[in-house]
Amino acid sequence: KNVANLKNTLTKIKGLIDKNSFADAQKLCISKEKFFSEVWHYQYFFGLSLYLSNKKKESIKRFQKAVALGGDEFYLYFYLVMSYLETSQPDKALKSLQTAVEKIHDDEKHKYSAKIGKLFFTVESYTEGIYWYQKAILTNPNDLELYLQLAGALSRIQKPREAIKVYLEAFQLAPSNAKVNFNISKTMKLLRELRSSLKHYEIAFKLDPEVFDPAHALMLTCSLLEFDKRECYGAEIKKTIINGEHLSEPFSSLFFLDEPKLLLDANKNYSANFSNKPLCKLKKNQNSKIRIGYLSSDLKNHATSYLIRSLIQKHDRRRFEIFGFSYSVKQNTSYQAFIENSFDELLDVMTLTNHQVAEKIVESNIDILVDLKGHTESSRPGILRLKPAKIQINYLGYPGTSGIPEMDYIIGDRIVTPHESSHNFSEKIVQLPCCYQPNDPWREVTRPELITRKDAGLPGSAFTFCCFNHHWKYTPEIMRAWAEILKRCPDSVLWLLQPIAEIDFKSILSNFKIPQIRVITAPIVPIEKH
Repeated sequence: KNVANLKNTLTKIKGLIDKNSFADAQKLCISKEKFFSEVWHYQYFFGLSLYLSNKKKESIKRFQKAVALGGDEFYLYFYLVMSYLETSQPDKALKSLQTAVEKIHDDEKHKYSAKIGKLFFTVESYTEGIYWYQKAILTNPNDLELYLQLAGALSRIQKPREAIKVYLEAFQLAPSNAKVNFNISKTMKLLRELRSSLKHYEIAFKLDPEVFDPAHALMLTCSLLEFDKRECYGAEIKKTIINGEHLSEPFSSLFFLDEPKLLLDANKNYSANFSNKPLCKLKKNQNSKIRIGYLSSDLKNHATSYLIRSLIQKHDRRRFEIFGFSYSVKQNTSYQAFIENSFDELLDVMTLTNHQVAEKIVESNIDILVDLKGHTESSRPGILRLKPAKIQINYLGYPGTSGIPEMDYIIGDRIVTPHESSHNFSEKIVQLPCCYQPNDPWREVTRPELITRKDAGLPGSAFTFCCFNHHWKYTPEIMRAWAEILKRCPDSVLWLLQPIAEIDFKSILSNFKIPQIRVITAPIVPIEKH
């Protein structure tokens, strides 16, 4: 009789929920509380009615009770995870999801592998999400969305080569899908296949104007020296910033704008997308030494590491403890090992969520956190917005304002961060007395006598003007200036970095009346040779 009564009650509650009569469902649940409070299905439906009526915190208690009573169905955990996420408790969401994977039946795991993957992706646990998406694709090989999610997770943990393989499989399924083409474009840009990247972007935009991304397009057209398109996309970027909207990658605004207020607004707009629930509690330092943490994805063979290697070593260890929080791709090189070993403690946080990284920083009781990325490639401003350290500093990798309210200082010098421009920085300016940029005095350098002008393709006597910047920094104004300099200095040549993209570089220079015979390109070489 009790079983029949329970089934009848659960059917009525579910029927009310299906009709969106959540208040009536809750009244019925309350009236049956004394009979069925120890039945997990009852607690689940009660929690579901609360969740769907936007009473998320109350729903969590019911879902937790259902789990404690032995509930082991997927959707119980699904709604518990969502309730945690929607009440800003990402760590509890991840823990519940990991528990779900242990407890729910194998047939349910198989049936809901795609949804499990998506939940892991939602809580930013990309490595686990990848595993479940791969399982889901085995049983659903024609599900386009699974390929997009899997490739997105691979990109997020800085594996663009693996990601592009998955995106190209998706392209085989749906070559006329705008989302597929757009994501191929984004990933090919990371792989420096710029011509193909622009081609797929333009296909995507033609298929669906909603994928319009002027920041991404500007970076491509600047790198390919397509100046007409540069003007078009640059104007769109300016309009986006003025309208208070955020760019997909604010770094691109530097390619076109020279208006500090707009650059500040671009970074503020972008940073506003990330949660800003502070984690660090200001308390007296219990450590005998001040703890400094460096946050970066460039602790590897990278320009930033070449600059800071001696800086990390030369901190006074009697007064400071130096931590590295690295989300750098593993290169397994002696240089990466050296830079990692320069820290007193190095934590690999590549696969952790923003919230988990911030928690690690809090647990390490970091007094001063130095972000070496700013808004450059693979940056993670979401960590900094959680304010995991007492003092947070923007330094070196992006010598411009972050626009992040939780960043306290920027370290610069009188040229890079002049005090008279302080109103265009969200941070307080700390000026070093000479140059803001450190360097490593113990770098390995190839003996100069081993490299001749002839080896580099340079004429024996002509004066050589050099510019080894990436091509996205070239502008028509710069090109015209070069043409005038070469005209006034007839016995000279221009030595430039070899293009990383498939462009007719010398023809473009010729359009600006720079004779091809006066231009020599230099390939990228190992740092010690450079």
